[in-house]
Amino acid sequence: MFPLHTHLMMLEDQVRMQAFRQAIFETVQRGAVVADIGTGTGILAYFAAQAGASRVYAIESGPIIEAARKTADENGYWECIRFMQGNSLEVDFPERVDVLITETVGCFGIDEGIMEVVHDARERFLKDDGIIIPQSLALMAMPVSFEKQHPYAFLRESFFGLNTSHLAELAANTVYSLKSANLGQMCLMAQPGQLFEADLYKCEPAVYPLKINSEFRIERAGDFDGVVVFPQIALTDDIDILLVQNGKPAPTHWEFTFFPNRKKVGLSIADHLEFAVTLTEKNGFVWENRVTHNGKTNTFSHLSLFGSPSLTHLKQDMSEE
Repeated sequence: MFPLHTHLMMLEDQVRMQAFRQAIFETVQRGAVVADIGTGTGILAYFAAQAGASRVYAIESGPIIEAARKTADENGYWECIRFMQGNSLEVDFPERVDVLITETVGCFGIDEGIMEVVHDARERFLKDDGIIIPQSLALMAMPVSFEKQHPYAFLRESFFGLNTSHLAELAANTVYSLKSANLGQMCLMAQPGQLFEADLYKCEPAVYPLKINSEFRIERAGDFDGVVVFPQIALTDDIDILLVQNGKPAPTHWEFTFFPNRKKVGLSIADHLEFAVTLTEKNGFVWENRVTHNGKTNTFSHLSLFGSPSLTHLKQDMSEE
């Protein structure tokens, strides 16, 4: 359930809106029956209606559905779009649909449950020859160096005469969400690598803990600060949403997930990096950077539970005093 400003940012996201609109207009045939799961403000459902759908089932669990209903009423879509409030996994459909649309794609790709949502929809209310938008998504990763300020560089081991080394340790074990505008000083050290891919026509619900990894050959020397992760979405065979193009982040509402390395490590061209991350069911993370530099390998392990770093070792330190 998103606050209003998130829905507004999604509406203002031209990369997202133009791609989905084009995919829907090229896919939805006149008279088709469509389902839009996670309809939000209803914009994708309206696109389907404009493309010629005879009925659109717009499913939304949050209160934003009231705004979507109001828009439908004021724009003459009340008869075509049928709103259903609730979780799509619990909603009963009166008929099978020709096209399934869903933009339940989180900043970590699968963190909004798109695999469970689509698997259930395929089984219960998508026709055997039905079409899914998007058809697949991948989770991409790229090692980065920041030219100026590291995202958590302000947390130093000493601050106004206080020992704050424990804060620096916690900061290195936190997963950060960075907007594309915050990545202007980011230097890409290797080409993006694929961590994970889901074919939404075949996918099963995600099984947690989910461990994924990718390997990189360093192409640009510098101080390795960590790994940036982002989704890459294939709406149709010809229409993609690419959050990174030519090494530059696209201006979208999606934020980039940053997994820091616990300390800066200088890497040279042709060095090797393996990044492995484990996602828990409640979006906790364990990640590891295995760096090979000048023939020597070092491993840096990190733990962040449910968006916050683990305090276990701090409790242990206090109990030993």
